[in-house]
Amino acid sequence: MHTSHVVRQATRMLALLTALCGCAGTKGSVTPLHVVSDDNRLQTFRNLELRETADAGVTISPADLDRIRDLIIARIHQEAPGRFAAINSASDAPSTLRATLRFTQYDAGDAAARLMLAGLGSIQIKATLQMTDAANDALLREYEITKTFAWGGIYGASTTIQDVEEGFADAVVAALVTED
Repeated sequence: MHTSHVVRQATRMLALLTALCGCAGTKGSVTPLHVVSDDNRLQTFRNLELRETADAGVTISPADLDRIRDLIIARIHQEAPGRFAAINSASDAPSTLRATLRFTQYDAGDAAARLMLAGLGSIQIKATLQMTDAANDALLREYEITKTFAWGGIYGASTTIQDVEEGFADAVVAALVTED
């Protein structure tokens, strides 16, 4: 009887840990800021040019920007294979969607603070995703993409900003490949 109680407790703990582990990587939020109402459909673009930049005062290294860009491209290939004929190719091909990801916040937080209490030392990533027609720079869409992680305890302390970037990238991909 004691063994079955221990097994049930271990099963519950494993289920809880499994649920918690998905939190850092769950998709971030996408908030529309500007959507052109005419029939400019994102699906007509066959090529993607992805750019990344940061506002003054936002500390994000070129290596971080490259890692996030590469993650977004990998997720596009995974979630929507064949959606774009070329991504970040050097050609001036027509039908290119230019997506500019401008980071407005990139904060790894404080692992020690997260260990002490949930909500303290949170990890925060926020950017504006602006989509334009590369042929004429016409604005098609603009979104705010955010991902925050604020769990506490050992799970919170062991989670890194790279873990949270996965959910952020998923939100960017959702905005890029969504049907109008």
